[in-house]
Amino acid sequence: MNERDSMSRRRFVVGASGLALAGATGAAAAQTANKTNKKGSKLAIDGGAKTVKAKCSAKPRWGEPERKQLEAMLKQNSLFYWRGPQTKLLKERFHEFCPVKYVQTCSSGTAALHIAVAAAGIGLGDEVITAPVTDIGTVIGVLYQQAVPVFADLGKGTHNLDVSDVERRITPKTKAIIAVHLTGNPCDLDALKALADRHNLVLIEDCAQAWGAKYRGRPIGTVGHIACFSL
Repeated sequence: MNERDSMSRRRFVVGASGLALAGATGAAAAQTANKTNKKGSKLAIDGGAKTVKAKCSAKPRWGEPERKQLEAMLKQNSLFYWRGPQTKLLKERFHEFCPVKYVQTCSSGTAALHIAVAAAGIGLGDEVITAPVTDIGTVIGVLYQQAVPVFADLGKGTHNLDVSDVERRITPKTKAIIAVHLTGNPCDLDALKALADRHNLVLIEDCAQAWGAKYRGRPIGTVGHIACFSL
């Protein structure tokens, strides 16, 4: 493509966009004018009466329960959060819903996934199969460990990992699978766990978007080898 052609095409796009915008603006203006004529009133922005006259008032964000918790925390000898009484209570309540053997808190869901990848022994050049539709936190830990995220296809209607495609992407370098429970919808955990066991892989559950969800009557986070949550 020479410079003349490039400029011609650029001008064409700019001109066409301008015409489209003008057409849309004109249609919107005509529609507004028609509504004004039919109703015989102006928009509030043009001096007409407001449809909603009541003003929205912001409610207090924090209340008495939060104040008591803050005061109790300030009375502690230390605010070292991961060994404090608040964390202990969180772990106890977590166990009530998700009866896993070990629970450890950390600073974020992204940190949890990084810890899981490191605990699985993922290192330089290793491959981790996961979903292409997820938060960047799913792959940050993989990249930080100098490993390679491998994206498998998603199932129709679920947008979760297609187990068959996950199996097709397993190579001698594959060390783990990160199953992302997208928007509250659990993955096919039994099939993924069987696949991971068959190939001696670590199955990590990314539960950040699905706290409280269950898979065939079992809480997510109880099927894979490691599970990561986010609050």
